Amino acid sequence: NVGFEFKWNEQILKTRQSFYNYRYNYEKRKTFSTIIFTDRAIYRPGQTIYYKGIVIENDSSTRSIAKKYSTTLSFMDPNYQLITKVEHVTNEFGTFNGTLQIPQGLLNGNFQLTTPDGSISISVEEYKRPKFMAELKPFNGNYRLNDSVEVSGKGVAYSGPSISDAKVTYRVVRTPIWRGWWWMPYKQTSVEITNGKTITDENGEFKIKFKAIPDLSIKENDFTDFNYKVYVDITDINGETQSDSKSITIGYTSLIVDVDVPNILNSNEKKKYNIITNNLNGQKISASGKITISRLEAPQNFFRKRLWTKPDNFYYTKNDWKSKYSGNEYDGETDISKLKVLNKVFSYGFDSGKEEKFEIKDLSNWEPGRYVIEINSIDSFGKPVINKKFITVYSESSTILPFATQFWYASVKNEYQPGETAKFIVGSSYNNANLLYEVEHKSKIVYRKWLKISNQQTLIELPIEEKYRGNVSVHFKLISYNRVYSSDATLQVPYSNKELKITFETFRNKLLPGQQEEWRIKISGPKGEKVAAEMVATLYDKSLDALKANYWGFNVFPYDYMNLYLSPDLFSYQSSNQIIRNYKSYPEMPYQRYDALNWFGFYYYNNYYGYNRSADGKGSKRYRYAAKPAMAMAGEALEEKEVEASMISKSENKKNVQESDKAIADTTPNEQGIDSRTEGQANIDNVKARTNLNETAFFYPTLMTNENGEVIVKFTVPEALTTWKMLGFAHTQNLEYGFIDNELVTQKELMVIPNLPRFFRENDKMELSVKISNLSEKLLSGNAKIEFTDAITMKPVLEI
Repeated sequence: NVGFEFKWNEQILKTRQSFYNYRYNYEKRKTFSTIIFTDRAIYRPGQTIYYKGIVIENDSSTRSIAKKYSTTLSFMDPNYQLITKVEHVTNEFGTFNGTLQIPQGLLNGNFQLTTPDGSISISVEEYKRPKFMAELKPFNGNYRLNDSVEVSGKGVAYSGPSISDAKVTYRVVRTPIWRGWWWMPYKQTSVEITNGKTITDENGEFKIKFKAIPDLSIKENDFTDFNYKVYVDITDINGETQSDSKSITIGYTSLIVDVDVPNILNSNEKKKYNIITNNLNGQKISASGKITISRLEAPQNFFRKRLWTKPDNFYYTKNDWKSKYSGNEYDGETDISKLKVLNKVFSYGFDSGKEEKFEIKDLSNWEPGRYVIEINSIDSFGKPVINKKFITVYSESSTILPFATQFWYASVKNEYQPGETAKFIVGSSYNNANLLYEVEHKSKIVYRKWLKISNQQTLIELPIEEKYRGNVSVHFKLISYNRVYSSDATLQVPYSNKELKITFETFRNKLLPGQQEEWRIKISGPKGEKVAAEMVATLYDKSLDALKANYWGFNVFPYDYMNLYLSPDLFSYQSSNQIIRNYKSYPEMPYQRYDALNWFGFYYYNNYYGYNRSADGKGSKRYRYAAKPAMAMAGEALEEKEVEASMISKSENKKNVQESDKAIADTTPNEQGIDSRTEGQANIDNVKARTNLNETAFFYPTLMTNENGEVIVKFTVPEALTTWKMLGFAHTQNLEYGFIDNELVTQKELMVIPNLPRFFRENDKMELSVKISNLSEKLLSGNAKIEFTDAITMKPVLEI
């Protein structure tokens, strides 16, 4: 709190104000941050985590890699209890890498890989991977209320085949929405309007139709729409179920028209603008119409805006107000929509199906001023659609203001590169107005200048220097007649000098299970030059993303935004009272209390959560509890075997570990399918079962570029039939960096796809479902065999 007293002649002003001051600490001090990448985001107990970390050294203005930096990585369980620690020293690229074994018998949940300077969270769960995806396609076409809406969808296996003859159940839920209004009305009840069942065809596709029934209790108008959300569940012949949902907005009109002409338009700019004709869901549709631009009147007088809302009934007449409070707004004089339309200056007929852009010709000859754009069209049902937008046209080469105003500001553009010059237009209709111009960088005013403006606009230029990467801000302030007018802007100056371009020179998106593959990846610098870079790459089962997506981020360079604000609007008062609401009263329900134990600070919930407070009351810790391991008995769940990834680094050997819920024979001989033959069937005993069903194909933490700026990746893809997702990140010693990602599918012409339960109990009756997919163009026939193996001795125990 600060008090001020101002004296001028016989006048005295006393005021007390409260100020909030916060600024980022840009003092020169060295800190470190660690970014950690893992091969995927979710694991099972017993599996191995493969990780890589990069340590960044930070000071007030620069970022660099930390070479020979010692750090400790701690592996923490969901209760944040230490499992193990690993000591690391970074290499010449500021990185370290390693592996961690997830213990069995711990409580599942979010585990942490943490260092003193950064951490990452991974999930450990007893999950079951999905075999296929349920997909609802985007809604196409034009609809209005009471129309019949068609929804298309598809079931697709991660290995590529369509999910045919699958059961589809669906339901449609309607919710009202009020377009173009900031406050949602009180009533917005969701109602299920229909449900039903269908099946997928031979291509895995299905169609659903429903009638877009509106809520008749809501009055019809052009701003009331309804959201219809479609929920589908697809169950394949194996019994696996996957779900999806998608929404469509339908209203009394079916078309939205607009143009992307900016609200403040530079007449020296030559550019084509987009004609936007979308349905209510933002999808492009074809429509024809007309665009007209008209000039608005330019009043010679200008008014100060009201500091409070306009009254319903005026106490003063307009003449009385003008005589007492000249220059202050009376009844909407500052509202641009109330200005008189003078003359049409531009007209253009469009058909968005043929041409999506238009150019405003002779714009440089237009007078500075305010204009209105009107877009007229008709939706596919014959209902007129009109959109208006108001723009201000100015000329950066002129000193003429576009309209009479206390303060005027425009920025020629908002993003710059070092070496360019930022341009601003500022002006005022006042005579001898004092304008304060400031440049802020890293929370400090680095330049300040007072300008004198008299009923004109002026051009201000700011050279963009290399040090301004990460943004620079400008402030303009003008004080006149007890009002403060200000404008602030942050100019975007990105770190384009730190962007690496990473591209595949060789890549195949379909492989056979167990096939060897080699990729060539080109890494180029910001100017296309060869660079020496270190790359980390992983290839993992994409179906895991349905459980928890793996995201690699690297945002280490600081971006500055304005921190020095002036809030001059000291005159403000707002009050409101709620008059009536559509509340309903309900009878109170009786509440039954029961006797409860006194747990003395220990909170017990479903055997999972506990709370323990120390005796001295100085601290507390929260714990999660897992059941104590016990001997396996009839009716208890059995433990699952560990699954490990292969090809982790060049120095490690490939591991082929059989996954418990995937251990089933593949009936495809020589990886080419079984052909139907009249002279006899192939011997099924010669069929080799797929055993390498790892969920991580590889994790290479330290791939280096060769003399050609290329990275060579060699690997053998596991034998799982699925879609694989590749993630890659590369960086140089100068901290230039880039990302790359891609996907591939492993599949065979003939595939055996089981749906095995994750757990069995002793004495359970096993009923296994297995689906056979034929991707060839001919009918195939053959034999199938399933074999059960003792997981401890690896000896067969049952063969069917």
